Amino acid sequence: DIPTDSTGDFDMIYDFLKDNWKIARWVALGIVILE
Repeated sequence: DIPTDSTGDFDMIYDFLKDNWKIARWVALGIVILE
């Protein structure tokens, strides 16, 4: 289970990633490659 974030930042980030998952996937892929 994902722990709840009392500040609500996690929900905001999750909603952002859910709306922009394609962009987030490429960004994450780029980070992995650069590492």
